Amino acid sequence: MNRKLLWIAVAVLAIAMLVSPAIAAKPTTMTLIGYVVVIGEGTGTDFPAGKSDVYQIKFRDVPFVMMGQIMAGDFINYLTPGGFYHANEMLKLSGERTWTGTWTMESATVAGIGSGSLKIGSSWDEDDTAATWWITGATGDLRGLKGTGTVTTVPGTTAFMYVFEVQIP
Repeated sequence: MNRKLLWIAVAVLAIAMLVSPAIAAKPTTMTLIGYVVVIGEGTGTDFPAGKSDVYQIKFRDVPFVMMGQIMAGDFINYLTPGGFYHANEMLKLSGERTWTGTWTMESATVAGIGSGSLKIGSSWDEDDTAATWWITGATGDLRGLKGTGTVTTVPGTTAFMYVFEVQIP
C-alpha cells in the first residue's frame, strides 16, 4: 500500500513540475526594426464621392519587400515581392486624407523567432508623422505573435521604416 502511495505521489510531483513552467511562462517582448520598400504599383479603383464628401481609392496587390528584423521577399534585387499591400485611401472634400490597409506576407522570417506567414494591419492619418501598425495574424513559428508599432516614411523614397514592439508567446 505504501508503495502505491509513493508512486502516486511521484506521478503527481512529476506532472506538477511539467505543468508549472508552462503556466508560469510569460511572453517575452522584443523590438523589431527595419524597412519595408514598395516595389510596384499594384492596381487601383476610384470611387467618386457621389452624395458624400468622401472620395475613395482602393489599392490592391501593391508588391513590397521587407528587410531588417522582419524579412520577406528578395530584398537584394527587389525582384521577388515579399507580400502584397491592400489599402483604402479616403479623401474628404476638406482635404483630410486617411489610409487603412493590410500588409500580407505568405512567408516571412522574424529574427530570433522563426518563420511563417504574417499579416499586419495599418492605419495612417495624413496629419500624423507615423502610421500605426499591428499584427493581425501569423502562422508557423510566428503563431501567437502579438505587437504594435509605428512606420515612418523615408523622404524621397518608396521606403518606410518600421519599429515594432512584439510579444512572443
